[in-house]
Amino acid sequence: MTRSYLGYVSSQTTDTIVVVSAGGVASGGTDLGIRSVSGVNYRVLEFTATGTLTVSTAGDFGLGVVSGGGGGIAGFVSFPDLANGGAGGGGWYEETIPLAVGTYTITVGGGGATASAAGSPSGLSTRLYSKGGGGSQDNVADSGTCGSGSTRQNGTGGSPLFNRGTEIIIGYAGGNGTASNTNYAAGGGGGAGGVGGNGDSANKIGGNGGAGYDVSAFIGGSALLLGGGGGSCGRITGGTGNGGGGNGASVSGSGGNGTANTGGGAGSSMGAVGGNPAPAAQGGSGIVFVRFRV
Repeated sequence: MTRSYLGYVSSQTTDTIVVVSAGGVASGGTDLGIRSVSGVNYRVLEFTATGTLTVSTAGDFGLGVVSGGGGGIAGFVSFPDLANGGAGGGGWYEETIPLAVGTYTITVGGGGATASAAGSPSGLSTRLYSKGGGGSQDNVADSGTCGSGSTRQNGTGGSPLFNRGTEIIIGYAGGNGTASNTNYAAGGGGGAGGVGGNGDSANKIGGNGGAGYDVSAFIGGSALLLGGGGGSCGRITGGTGNGGGGNGASVSGSGGNGTANTGGGAGSSMGAVGGNPAPAAQGGSGIVFVRFRV
């Protein structure tokens, strides 16, 4: 005779015991209703601005977080031919955590509002996740853009996908800039779902922003790409933003702003010879999802 206890499977049986934690109950934000994710039903709450999560029944809750996207760089008249890299989008973070009965502050991070400014992180109470996408910078030859979730630094990007227990954090690097004679083309900002595209100096085209992450894997419903990178500038054609990221300016002018509540990175701006500096575009604000089993 074999005996199996919770957490123990005897050597004489191949049965698997699956332990599922009890879901809690909470309210706040916008109730998106009951969604099915991989055959499990969850109620999903959406926060598009900082607010309060009220837990009425203790239990396990899933958090899905996108921070604010990075701000683009201004186009300076003194260097009108230099290509400027697109800003990184806010990274995606998800975790399952236990919460006691009580109220919790949900923080939704703003997008970078000034030139090269990183977006602000989003999260729950003092647990702020998903570091904002780094702002872009002047980009000549070997300079890359900042990636999603990274600090502002040259030619590098954000955190790669990794999983630590119940935590999943996703962010990718920006693309590389290139130069050919006097033609410069910057790399696109990294996104939560993929790396930014490289600049194409031969065709004077800036790199596209990195792809956003499909959060429907967490909240259910149809595909929803968030945390995309901003497009960068070439001397003729700016790169295209993705996943809420703004487009890079073409020839001259300001890049596109990241879309609100997507964590999209801003597109970069270009100065015009004999004209005024082109203002920096702003990153898109973030968003927070809370789900619990029903």
